[in-house]
Parts: sequence; C-alpha cells; structure tokens
Amino acid sequence: MASFSSVVKSELSNIEPGRSCCVLAEVAGSVCTNARAQPDGSMIFVTENSAVARRLFKLLKELYTEIIQVSYMSSFKFKKHTNYTLTVPVEAVSVLKNDMKQLTINQDQLCCARAYLRGVFSAVGSVSDPQKSYHLELAVRNIEVIEPIIQCFNLFALNPHVIQRKNNHVIYIKEADQIVDFLNIVQAHKALLKYEDVRVLKSVRNDVNRLVNCETANLDKTVDAAVRQIEYIKQLQQNGVLYTLPEPLQQIARLRLENPDASLKELGEMANPPVGKSGVNHRLKKLEQIAESSGNNENQAAIKD
Repeated sequence: MASFSSVVKSELSNIEPGRSCCVLAEVAGSVCTNARAQPDGSMIFVTENSAVARRLFKLLKELYTEIIQVSYMSSFKFKKHTNYTLTVPVEAVSVLKNDMKQLTINQDQLCCARAYLRGVFSAVGSVSDPQKSYHLELAVRNIEVIEPIIQCFNLFALNPHVIQRKNNHVIYIKEADQIVDFLNIVQAHKALLKYEDVRVLKSVRNDVNRLVNCETANLDKTVDAAVRQIEYIKQLQQNGVLYTLPEPLQQIARLRLENPDASLKELGEMANPPVGKSGVNHRLKKLEQIAESSGNNENQAAIKD
C-alpha cells in the first residue's frame, strides 16, 4: 500500500505546469534540495519515486527543449528499493544555474512560491498518515536553501520549526491545520480532502471517547455514592436509629434502599412531596452524619464495657 507521502507526490506530479517562471521555481525547489553536482560538471537527481522523476524530467524538457539531453531514468535495485537517477548534462546545468539566480520569489510572486514549495516537497518532503500522527517535514542537506524555504512558508503565514538530524536540516510542522494549509498551497487538493476526512473522523471519535469516559466516570461516582449511602442507611436500621428520625429522612432512606441505581434527581421526583436534587443530597448527607455519629457512640460504649 502506498504511503501518504507517495499519494501526495503522485498528485503533485500530475499538476499541469503553469507559467515558465513557476516551472523554473518548481525545478529550483527540487534541484536545490536534492541534486548533486558531479566531477564533470553535470548534475544528478536521485529519487525512489518514479512520478517525481518523470515530473522533473518533464519540467526540464519544457524549459530547455533545445539543449536538454537528460538521460531519462536509469534505475538500480538496492534493498528492495528502486532508485531513479536523472542526469542533467553540463551545458544544461550552466544555463539552469544562471536562470535560478534570476528567480525572484516574493509577495508579488505567490504562484512561484507555491511551485517552489511543491518542488521542495516532491524532492525531500514527507507527510505522515493522518491516521497515525500529524507531521510534515522537509529534510534538506544544503543549508543555503533553508532560508528561502522558510521565507516561502512565511509568505503563506506558516511557521515551521527547524532541527538538525544527522547530516540533514529538517524543516517541519506538526500542527494539523498548518499541514492542511501546506497541502492546499502546493495544490494537493485530493490529498487534502482525504487528510481532512481522516482528521474529522479522528476528532469525532476522540470526542465520543471523551464523552463515554466522562459518563463512565460519573456513573462510577454515582454507583459508589449509592453503595455508601445504602451502607449508612442499613447501619441506621440495625441500630434502631432510622425509625427515630424525622419522616423526610426516613422517606429518602426508604427510596434509596428501594432504588439503589436511581440518581439524586430521580429520588427527588419519587419523594412526596417532590424534592430537588440539592434537597435529596442534603438529606442523604444528614443520614451519613447521623450514621457516623451513632457508630462512634456505639464504639465508645463498647470501649467502656
């Protein structure tokens, strides 16, 4: 089963190229973060994702129809993975580098900022399956491109974090809302909808679990309280104190014994005349105090004997 990152990258690879400046921006995002210069002056781009390799090849051909001589994709298998290598010849590299120097990405060129981030993500990005966690990151080797990437994030009011992991500088976001915004920015709309569906389902499930846990906790408290109240009332019965108490207390005691599972509100509705929840609670507390007091008196009498 394809990872969520692969799903996103496959969708990005099918986006129709825009203006030439945006095409250059996307190429720059991929090349600056994942291409490696060779001793002969050429450049190679290696990826495990065939869609990403095809996308970069297509964009380069669109930019440099006359001079590009990319040796399409050669592949080799290593530990059950297939790597796709795209080689850009020397003459194309020099033109590409010169064009990238002229590239300007700012508030007036948001379309290019989107394309640049799309290229970066396709080359070195990953996003976790929302079923498991919320995490999107860009693992960059070239420290010089960190600032341009951060600037692009800031253009869209995104606030990524940066850490160093081995030889990479990792730019990441863990807030679900910002990950959704990023997917929208790079135009991975299908993946965004899937992400949101999972996120909403998780949120509903968590809310239901919280409600169930809350109800369970309240029920446990009600049951514990009822058991304790019944014990006090039986104690008052056994020592003959219950029948000496005022009728309202005797009535609520009888109702509790006859209805051990009833809530305070339900006990109050059964009373004659009906009593509010606070009134029932007050009477039960009074019974508890009397039971404790009578129990202490019995213990003192036993000690004297």
